[in-house]
Amino acid sequence: MQRSLAGNAAILVASGFAVRMLGFVYRVYLSNLLGAEGMGLYQLISPVYLLAVLTITSGISIAVSRLVSREQALEQEYNARRILWTSFFIGTALGTLAGLVMFLFPDFLSSAVISDPRARDALRILAFCVPVVCMTTALKGYFYGSQKMTPNAVAQMVEQGVRILTTGYLIQYLGGAGSGIPVSTACAYAMAGTVTGEMSSFLVVMGIYAFGRKRRSSPHSCSFTFGRRKAAYKVLGIAFPVSANRFVTSLMGTIETVMIPGRLQTGGLSINESMAAFGRFSGMSMPLIYFPAILTSALSTTLVPAIAEAVARGDLRRVNHRIDKSIRYTMATGILFSAFFLAFPHAIGNLAYPGENVGGSLQMLALCCVFMYLSQTLHGILNGLGRQNQLFWHALTGYGIRILAVWFLIPLRGMEAYAVSITISLGVTCILNLRRAARDTGLSFNVRDWLIKPLPAGIAVIGVRVLAGLLPFWGQMRLELAAAFVAIGFGIACLFAFGVIRRGRDFH
Repeated sequence: MQRSLAGNAAILVASGFAVRMLGFVYRVYLSNLLGAEGMGLYQLISPVYLLAVLTITSGISIAVSRLVSREQALEQEYNARRILWTSFFIGTALGTLAGLVMFLFPDFLSSAVISDPRARDALRILAFCVPVVCMTTALKGYFYGSQKMTPNAVAQMVEQGVRILTTGYLIQYLGGAGSGIPVSTACAYAMAGTVTGEMSSFLVVMGIYAFGRKRRSSPHSCSFTFGRRKAAYKVLGIAFPVSANRFVTSLMGTIETVMIPGRLQTGGLSINESMAAFGRFSGMSMPLIYFPAILTSALSTTLVPAIAEAVARGDLRRVNHRIDKSIRYTMATGILFSAFFLAFPHAIGNLAYPGENVGGSLQMLALCCVFMYLSQTLHGILNGLGRQNQLFWHALTGYGIRILAVWFLIPLRGMEAYAVSITISLGVTCILNLRRAARDTGLSFNVRDWLIKPLPAGIAVIGVRVLAGLLPFWGQMRLELAAAFVAIGFGIACLFAFGVIRRGRDFH
């Protein structure tokens, strides 16, 4: 029996919390080892790798999840398995091709694209990761489409644990922590940890699928109703536009990221200062801002098959019910943590990265939490509705705003201008996506539940900060952290008191 949306989301939230805690420890460890400049280089390498990976995997993941969900809703398990393996081989072929490009041309990518030759070794190591990630994505898409979240949750935790252990071992054993190993070498070790983590994730999901395959037999069908060629057409029909869209948006994201250090230098910073500023902003502050998105990330993932299943059954009422409640929880999360990072940026920044002075960056990014989290949920909603083309054009609009800000405003106002541009671009994208979802489903804008009811939680957080600031010993680290935790507690209590978080039938 399939779990409810709430059950699936709860599994992903729990595993996501564990994974993000591990990832947070990993980030802090890397940050202390590399410093702000090293994290800047690490952040420059990531977009090139993600450009290759996300271009392929985003389309495959959505295609498998939607098609498997649809076929299983029609009680055609054999067709679902054909979809899986067709996607698996397509992903393997494309991933191998992309990996070869990264392996054979690391000098061009590091010098001409990233503009930092120190990235060469890390890129070459990451080349081995691309085909593995593509294979894993097909299997994860099958489990998501089947609305079975536990295998993917286990795989994520194993991946993160293996990555941390591998990176730590390599740096300790080969480099020696604190021995002053070059930034390029440390980044290469970190990427080697990424490769072993992804390999372990693949082995986990493959093992779970193989074990489950032996134990189950389909009671609904005993033959395929379409061939491999038709399965390939079905997969590519969804995956190609999604991947093409992802390629363009990822390319724009890469261009945006690579431009930032140069525009900071145009504004008067040195090379080292610009890399350090970029590292504090993207490599340190952004992960903290994204950390609470565990809930919205889980919702985005579970909404694709859940909405696709409801659409296949023609149950528009359930579609609207799921969308409405997902947006309500997302807005509550965004408002609560926008207030939290706005009120306690320096306490949180100093706790995570002592001496790195990331509080200013956290405060600049605080207001974008609402739109950042909401964009994840709306992305899952529109993917479930099959509106990939609209997602593409809306994302393109957002990136256009940010790239213009990077070019024209960063030399004048630095990273503050970039933070404002992120908030504005995400806000515009969310409005466009919400309008599209409302047109397709007839969804009503529930301003009371989405905005008015969660507001007291944010006000409570700000209120605790104001009152704590009147205490005579304010400014001490322990007092600030205690006030921050009290503020979050009051905020969550407000969400319960005003009926934002409810027990019962919300997501069934």
